[in-house]
Amino acid sequence: MNDYVKITKPELDLDELQESFENIPLDKHFKGGYRHRTQSRFSFENGTIVRLENVELFQSSDINRLENYGGIRRDYNDLPEGIEESAAFKALIQHWAEGIDAPAFNFSAHQIRTLGAGEPVPEGRHRDGYEYVGVFVVDRHDITDESALTSVWEIGTDKKIVDNIVLRPGELVSFDDRRVIHDASPLIPIDESTARRDVIILTYPDHREILEHGEVPEIRN
Repeated sequence: MNDYVKITKPELDLDELQESFENIPLDKHFKGGYRHRTQSRFSFENGTIVRLENVELFQSSDINRLENYGGIRRDYNDLPEGIEESAAFKALIQHWAEGIDAPAFNFSAHQIRTLGAGEPVPEGRHRDGYEYVGVFVVDRHDITDESALTSVWEIGTDKKIVDNIVLRPGELVSFDDRRVIHDASPLIPIDESTARRDVIILTYPDHREILEHGEVPEIRN
């Protein structure tokens, strides 16, 4: 690890967050058919989370080269109603806010469920175009320990900061997206009919800011 990447384990009820994944819709912009997704924008201040207007997600084709992803506006359903009032979600955001030293800010939360032998990161090594990103693992179900191995590199180099580690349910990796790129290996199912990995991705600034003003530039040392 270094100052750009942190792996922590916030104290919260995972079951409470797991329930929110049960009815998230298929990602209609993704051709692979194994990816489900929602997204919402929120404000955070003094421990209070308020849901903001749903807007489309945009990543340039320079940031995301995946077909039907980069260079187009993608619309997704909101996270389930009321999640911002749940104790588990509040604990997650409070923990992440303290980690990135942001006491009041707008952010986006993205639920992603990957099924079967799918790729959690189909675009490969990349950055997301934000300032800070957090990846919180909610569930790994019926997949092997060799599945979804996370790696992080210093941007513009082959120097690995995180080398093929398993993020367990309840673990959060947070990183400075201006300074690193990241990736995760495909799922290896134990039972392909029930194999899944559920994560919540947190991004700052929120995706409306990126849509209106462009991605945050990378920083190379």
